[in-house]
Amino acid sequence: MIRVAICDDAPYELEKIRQLAQAILKERRTEAYITTWTSLQELQDQIFDGQFDLLLLDIRFEAEKQTSLELAQKCSVIAPELQIIFITGYLQYFPDVYLCQHVYCLLKEDLEKRLPLAINKALNVLQGRQSGQDSLTVMINRHPRLILYQDILYLEKDRRKIIFNCRMSKAGPQKSDPLESTMQIITYAVFDDYLPKLPQSFVQTHRSYIANLNYVKSAENKGLILFNDEFIPVSRSYKKATMDAIMKHFFDIESAE
Repeated sequence: MIRVAICDDAPYELEKIRQLAQAILKERRTEAYITTWTSLQELQDQIFDGQFDLLLLDIRFEAEKQTSLELAQKCSVIAPELQIIFITGYLQYFPDVYLCQHVYCLLKEDLEKRLPLAINKALNVLQGRQSGQDSLTVMINRHPRLILYQDILYLEKDRRKIIFNCRMSKAGPQKSDPLESTMQIITYAVFDDYLPKLPQSFVQTHRSYIANLNYVKSAENKGLILFNDEFIPVSRSYKKATMDAIMKHFFDIESAE
């Protein structure tokens, strides 16, 4: 069973989204427990407690005089496993949602056409996680260790060593910045041992770096900035592949060869 939350401050829109989501999940033969919310603030505490797998989220909340983008940015580091689908009536927010980890963004006027695509995409991710495709096995002193993909910020190569820079899985919402709680896992290997096994959210940006785009806050001319403000260099030889991966990951745009 997947746990679904739907949050919209307009009751009519909320019910419309709920009914459509319920029908889509039924068609996919996916058992789901759906809860609805009109308050962003009330929803927040439940999200940080890990109560949901899928979140259908409006962006502008008139009564609370805020958007949901700040909450979504926090989810990128506190609950990166949460699949977020943004649903908005305002095209102006589209550029900003790509600063947050999400699976889809759609306009309310396209709800019936786009929501099935968005939910299917989220379910594919969730089902992959349930089938054990959410982690990487790394050998540490001849002992296997599992690392969740969602916990890896980036990989760094230092001569014969590969350094996995990871968030602490148990970093909680009480921290001002959960990415302050990070750790390094070091093994002797080469990038080719791991790169083919990593999800599409990972891209090699430099001969010594592989970045997880889920933790990228912005891109600069010579590198990527993570949510914890770490800088990941992008070399000239990897720049095109990196930009293609960014366009695919954040905008779902394929590169034109």
